[in-house]
Amino acid sequence: MLAMTTLLRPSILALAAILAVIPSPASAQTDAERAGARAAGLAGLEAYSAGKYEQALDYFGRAESVVHAPTHQLYLARANAKLGHLVSAREFYLKLTQERLPASASKPFRDAQAAGDKELAELEPRLPYVSVVLQGAKATDIQVTRDGEVLPPALIGVPHPEDPGTHTFKASATAMESAPTTITLKEGVRETVTLTLVAVPGAASEAPAAGAAAKGSAGFSADSEPEASNSKGPGLRIAGYSGIGLGAVGIGIGTYFLIKSSSTQTKADDLYHSCEMATPTNPCDQAAVESTDQRASDQRTVGIVSTVAGGAFLTTGIILLVVDASGSHTAEPQAAGIQPVFGLNYAGLSGRF
Repeated sequence: MLAMTTLLRPSILALAAILAVIPSPASAQTDAERAGARAAGLAGLEAYSAGKYEQALDYFGRAESVVHAPTHQLYLARANAKLGHLVSAREFYLKLTQERLPASASKPFRDAQAAGDKELAELEPRLPYVSVVLQGAKATDIQVTRDGEVLPPALIGVPHPEDPGTHTFKASATAMESAPTTITLKEGVRETVTLTLVAVPGAASEAPAAGAAAKGSAGFSADSEPEASNSKGPGLRIAGYSGIGLGAVGIGIGTYFLIKSSSTQTKADDLYHSCEMATPTNPCDQAAVESTDQRASDQRTVGIVSTVAGGAFLTTGIILLVVDASGSHTAEPQAAGIQPVFGLNYAGLSGRF
């Protein structure tokens, strides 16, 4: 177990834990929150002293969530180490020792950090390391689990720390998996786990069988498909004529607004030039210039969008009629339809044929 050499006696450290959670006046915590954090810290200290390390983790975790203090992190690391959670303990020690304390930090804070430095150095040699190596068939969707939890892909093939104890590793991919491998890690050892991916019996045939069943249940067969491919209907012709009609309307509207915008822009230009000759008795109407210019811009935008949309409809309608005439479509759709799609600076068609 981790030697708990400290720079303070337990009774003094208990008082330090109380003082440590008193933040500066600039802190956002309320008096009630600070008092609650002190209470949780004292309860955690009592639980730790009594060997109730799970409770200690809970209490110190609550205290730290309300008010950050290096003393909380020190005991979170210690309680995890007592429970054999060496990886978590190491992380708390690292956070504690890497924190840059201000010059005005209290003595309990500095003592907690010094104790963390010493205890981290004692903990490091105790950490077991595991390397997971994959063998067998290659796949791109491999997933490795450790005790039922997914191992990050970046850790595959890389020695990484694990807690001492029994762990089960398994790899899986589409239609492949490895046998589960269980190892018992002891403190300070380095182990390699080799997982061999093999094809799962029957997995390769399940997909075709499922596809055939779905096809049969839908009422299709190899004999019925040619009949469907020879069927024709009015769907494409209707959609084609509709597209041509909508295209003509769109182009007509677009042409009107483009001509209108040109006229409005000319009027805006005339108003602008009249401002150059403004006099005290005939002042410039700047608002009229801006509003007329904006109206011309809006009309031009509507004209462009309508013309583009009309062209898209017209082109699509012609293509649909050509396709219908050539008989290149394979089946009559259950439902045919076409509808325009407009947006800022774009236009197009959406439909099913």
